[in-house]
Amino acid sequence: MHGHTLVYLVTFFDEIGVVGRWRAGDAVDLGEVAAQQHLKPAMVTSAADYMTAYGYLRRVADTTYEVTARGKEILEEWFYALGAQSYAPLLGNMLPIARGEKTYGFGKDVNRDLYLNTKASGGLSGRLVFPAVLEYLEKHRYGCLLDLGCGDGTFLELACRGFRDLEVVGLDQSPEVIEIARAKLAAAGFGARSSFVVGDLFQPEQFADHPGVKRAQIATIFYILHEITAAGIEPLLHFLRVWKTAFGSEKPLMVTEIYRPPRDELESFQGRGTLEILLYHDLSGQGVMPREQWYAAYETAGYEIADRIQFADPRRSHAETLIVRPRR
Repeated sequence: MHGHTLVYLVTFFDEIGVVGRWRAGDAVDLGEVAAQQHLKPAMVTSAADYMTAYGYLRRVADTTYEVTARGKEILEEWFYALGAQSYAPLLGNMLPIARGEKTYGFGKDVNRDLYLNTKASGGLSGRLVFPAVLEYLEKHRYGCLLDLGCGDGTFLELACRGFRDLEVVGLDQSPEVIEIARAKLAAAGFGARSSFVVGDLFQPEQFADHPGVKRAQIATIFYILHEITAAGIEPLLHFLRVWKTAFGSEKPLMVTEIYRPPRDELESFQGRGTLEILLYHDLSGQGVMPREQWYAAYETAGYEIADRIQFADPRRSHAETLIVRPRR
């Protein structure tokens, strides 16, 4: 119960802009924050008092709190817990799904909490993946970037901050998440440089002719393609072939994916969420494949691997970013 509650309290404080300040070492007057954002002060301070009682915060004045050393550890691990919490609907329905009485997926009987999952994915990628991808993009200076499965727009905001002339286009299947991303980019001052599309990767023909998509010179896609391999490899091959023919044979894809390690190596992946990611994807029927199968799929669809970004600790993340291009 304590861990479940803590995930939501930290999420709340992140949404009102406090977590980043605590991470930076600031003592934050929550009474002032509540007044500025027209929040109920008693709710804000009660949440902080709960975290103080468990030793995560320290009250330094009447409504002013700072994070403790123990609290800093929690803030660092929060995104992992948030990701796990987002799959609570799946875990609570394991038996009916196993019996075939319910199905998992977007618009079906059971789905993960897209809001929590989006925040977790954006936060984790912001630390582990996005910096390396942005470093690569800086070397090539593309004018328009499309992010497939953009979630809450975290990556698009970072890209806009890093490249002042870059146009960004975000695509996601969830209208609610798209509105969150749109508001985030607008609030950051990048509304004029951003546009958004609601689209389903299962049916890429639906969004291939969108003007922003057509202008894109490169597309990024973070931890999405495994979702379209749940029913087999054909949807993935279909997507790759449509991208190649509809969007132009010169446009590369930057694909970030997690790979399935051999079963006899699983023990070496304890910690930092890798085993949990594999479990949740297996339970939901999503397709996390061995590295060799991904490479073979690109080859079959007519792509070549032009470059790769290997993260600093592949033994723990078992992920990489590939830059794939249609084979000439």
